[in-house]
Amino acid sequence: HLNPNVSNLGLGFSEIIPATRENRTASETVALGVDILNKRPQDQPFFMWLHMVDPHAPYEHYQPDSHRDRLLSPSVPMSRAIKAAPGFQKNNPWFKKTFKKHQTTQPLLEHYNDEVLEVDVGLGKLIESLKTQNLWDNTAIVFTSDHGENLGDRELYFHHGGLYDAAIGIPLVIRVPGAAPVKSTILTQTVDIAPTIMNLLGLPSWPDSRGQNLQAVITGEQEPAPYVFADHLYAQQAAVRSATHTLIYHRKNTRQFPSYEIRKGKYEFFERNPETNQSQSQPLSDPAAQSLQNVLKNYLANKQVWQPQKAIQQDMESLKALGYIE
Repeated sequence: HLNPNVSNLGLGFSEIIPATRENRTASETVALGVDILNKRPQDQPFFMWLHMVDPHAPYEHYQPDSHRDRLLSPSVPMSRAIKAAPGFQKNNPWFKKTFKKHQTTQPLLEHYNDEVLEVDVGLGKLIESLKTQNLWDNTAIVFTSDHGENLGDRELYFHHGGLYDAAIGIPLVIRVPGAAPVKSTILTQTVDIAPTIMNLLGLPSWPDSRGQNLQAVITGEQEPAPYVFADHLYAQQAAVRSATHTLIYHRKNTRQFPSYEIRKGKYEFFERNPETNQSQSQPLSDPAAQSLQNVLKNYLANKQVWQPQKAIQQDMESLKALGYIE
């Protein structure tokens, strides 16, 4: 679904290796990227995007038996995951086989960790290659993800539905040569990444860019954003987060997830604990909830709206395979 003929994401790239129906491991993806680096013009700067599919269902165990004592969710009977499974899981050959094979969710949680480790191994190989080619000292690296994964929290299993922290809390690591390490808890969005890269390279960002330059925020030259926003597939939901609270708004009706009904007009309001990274449900009468409602309404009223191209059959097949549509 990210191939240029489907996504139109090929603009500006001089070489593209298309995705295939068979998922590549992170190590295989890095090997392809390293090959491109070896062939690049030595006197030219470069930008390379590596898309690692793991960790993502179907979970395979590329790097087994490591970190399996640090599961991200408690194991429960598989019957609970089956009961909560959306239609795409019940119709997916891998999920159907997996649901029958295992009595609990523990093997899937273990394999998820294995795939996280596979990405770590792939990144290690990339770093080794950059050092071998004498690129490490002048190459910036941005590591992030498009979404998290529901591993049982709130009875959502092995997909990324809804706008809870499990789905929208993602890593963002920016490695800048020569810069001292800094860990920040400021609110960020994926739209902040491009302006930050442009600033690091000394290039002007484009007009009306929605994101903020995170380097300026980290150094104190710019105030951090007081709110960040998230949208769910097909505008089913929208969310706003402050440093202390999260508000989720249901914009449409859908029963895609049996354990989580998305009902038009419904709000969910949570207080966030920065020490534990956990959220506790709170009443909508809270003044903070009313404040976030106004912020979210203003965001939705003024956000950019894009007119999509007509979907082609390949789009639909890709989206169904990934569980985004029934």
